[in-house]
Amino acid sequence: INKSLLIYAVFAILDVERLDKLPSIRKKAILLFLDHLKQKPVIAFLFGSTAKNSFSEESDIDILLIVNRRIETKETEEFVDAQTGIKVNSFQIDYRSFLQELKLKQDNVIQAAIQTGYPITNHTEYYRCLYDEAL
Repeated sequence: INKSLLIYAVFAILDVERLDKLPSIRKKAILLFLDHLKQKPVIAFLFGSTAKNSFSEESDIDILLIVNRRIETKETEEFVDAQTGIKVNSFQIDYRSFLQELKLKQDNVIQAAIQTGYPITNHTEYYRCLYDEAL
């Protein structure tokens, strides 16, 4: 077995544990958001106060979507807000631009997300990109 894949698997377990420790209403909002997207992102990444575990009851949820093609999220964001009372803010970057950003480190929002957040879908692909592409 490739050593890198084992390391990525350990990171994924830690990410899942972090997500699982969130209050149930926050976790529900995140999962509803992901489930109700009409198209799925390559990687979904939680960041901001929810990822840092420094949120308040009024805090929104910030999710970075790494996509092949732009995804319509407005209806899904409104649905989640109506169901949970929590606002989800999603930001999108296409996959190729994300790979470039890992090397060039120019976009402050993306860099802040990487610094403070963690993947909530497709963990292995994220860590492969982060450690292989950043080299």
